[in-house]
Amino acid sequence: MVVATIVLAGCGADDKREQGGDTKKATGSPTQSATADEGEPILIKTRVDIPRGMVVDGSTIGDAPFCPGGTFEDKHGTPDIGLVDRAMTCRDGTLRLGFDPQMPVGDTQSGPWRIISGTGAYEGWKGSGEVVLRYDPNDNRPHPTRGRERYRGTVTHQQ
Repeated sequence: MVVATIVLAGCGADDKREQGGDTKKATGSPTQSATADEGEPILIKTRVDIPRGMVVDGSTIGDAPFCPGGTFEDKHGTPDIGLVDRAMTCRDGTLRLGFDPQMPVGDTQSGPWRIISGTGAYEGWKGSGEVVLRYDPNDNRPHPTRGRERYRGTVTHQQ
């Protein structure tokens, strides 16, 4: 389906942190500085093969690892969520994102994302940002589905 192809891709060159592990302790919530109206930066790196994928090393919230070993699965979204409804399953809960990728330009696609809901350590999270997706240049199918993504944005935790 063409819509599924437009939905996802990946971004960036290989990162050494994607190959090896990060030894910092993982966190399931933004730090105290991310509460109230302030936000904390979040970077989520993924490898995707539509409609599933995995969170890769180098994903962070502030300076701590985010969702090491996490996986995700996509569903078609709704107008109030976005074209894609993605559920990221982490060791300490689930974070649900909605996003609207724009039409691809070459092998790259981007668009806004936002947090829809969370469970466990992610309950009460709010946040949004921009996702950049780059298809794998070796995925020679008419509608590529493999690639890398980078979500950048800001998150807060409502207590």
